[in-house]
Amino acid sequence: RGVFRFMMIFGNVGFIGYPVLSAIFGPTAVIYAVIYNLPFNFIVFTLGAWLIASDNATGVKVRMRPRDLVNPCNIASVISIGLAFAGVHGVPVLGDALATIGNFTTPATLLIVGSSLANLPAKQLLGGPKMFAASMVRLVVTPIVIFFLMQNVASDLMLAVLVVLAAMPVATNGTMLCYQYHGDAVSMAQGTFVTTVFSLVSIPLAIAGWLRYLLAIDDNGNAFEVSADPLKDDLQAKLAGIEFGKPETVTDQLDGILSNASIFGSDLTKTVLADKIKAYFKAEI
Repeated sequence: RGVFRFMMIFGNVGFIGYPVLSAIFGPTAVIYAVIYNLPFNFIVFTLGAWLIASDNATGVKVRMRPRDLVNPCNIASVISIGLAFAGVHGVPVLGDALATIGNFTTPATLLIVGSSLANLPAKQLLGGPKMFAASMVRLVVTPIVIFFLMQNVASDLMLAVLVVLAAMPVATNGTMLCYQYHGDAVSMAQGTFVTTVFSLVSIPLAIAGWLRYLLAIDDNGNAFEVSADPLKDDLQAKLAGIEFGKPETVTDQLDGILSNASIFGSDLTKTVLADKIKAYFKAEI
């Protein structure tokens, strides 16, 4: 139960969340996400570690002591929060060195996740019905709940950031915490794998929704004002010729946006995601 609770609470904010937010809402949204991620990291290595340790694979209930929560990740999180409040935005030399070290963590984590799944038969990679249900909660139910809870509290952009981050697949560092605190690493790795695979559907759907939003026409055919974005005018110009209610007017207009590596980090027209995004976009208009 501790592993599944972890999967429901903690998503992959940095590795997938940042690029998706940057692509859909621009750099301002990423700033919100970075602020969100500061306490998020601290909570992962406190509450997240406790969830896994208190219900581990050995069946032994582990009592977490305060000193058990003093680890490099929590120390770094507290220092980062302090530097942010102090207005320190960059530390020469040391900052670059730590950033380089940090860049190794994502591929290292994925290697650990992969090694956890390597000895499983192919039919067990996706887990069972319980894992599929948990994945749907992680990718669909959680963002819907966040939307209804926060829609009257947060601004439009902040609400969008919270909803998108809530729809991310399971955080990859969960598998590492399972190894450290004797949790069910296989189930955690399965959850990470399944939700990441399913996000290949949910993320293109989100990008298509963003493109649909750029048309600035609601479902009743009425025009509305798109939120401020430095690229708004250029992006909307690339969608010229697309008419609401007429999917046949969509030809190659989306390629001008999807091929923009400065937005997506790579040319999406050279990937299988492009066709999915176009199909979802046509369905949405």
